[in-house]
Amino acid sequence: MHYTVADSLLERAATLRAQGLSWEAVAAAVKRTPNRCCSWPREHPVRWRKFSRRAFDELRQNAVAESMATLRMQLRADDDKTKTLAAVTLLKQPLARAKPAPRGKTAAKPASTRAIRMAEYVEGLSDGELEALLQTPAVAAAASDPSPGDAAPEPGPAEGPAMPECLP
Repeated sequence: MHYTVADSLLERAATLRAQGLSWEAVAAAVKRTPNRCCSWPREHPVRWRKFSRRAFDELRQNAVAESMATLRMQLRADDDKTKTLAAVTLLKQPLARAKPAPRGKTAAKPASTRAIRMAEYVEGLSDGELEALLQTPAVAAAASDPSPGDAAPEPGPAEGPAMPECLP
């Protein structure tokens, strides 16, 4: 039996799943049963995909911003090899390779609200928070890759993540 689920509830659940939480943790956060929560992707597929896609996009943008902040910190390292690797990696990023905007009457697009929030978040991190971020296993693993700028992003499904059944 399908029932109406508020967008805010579906969005919260999709965001938590995108962050890697189990259905049990999602259920506890939204005060529903795990079985109820894990049925939402099947019962409300269009809305679920919309919210999941949005959550994954935001996570991806945050990861890029944090990675860029980490690389910028590495530019100030004492070790020349670390500084060089960080500089090369930054230059390989799409933002660094972007062509300059044509001059003239073409106005630059204003930054999205999400981009502004992300930039404010990154700028608001203290040196200690950035240093702690450098110590996380995911960042350490990414930093040890000799050519992270060469890797193509993982292709994702066009319609967002599929969730055919309740997986942990």
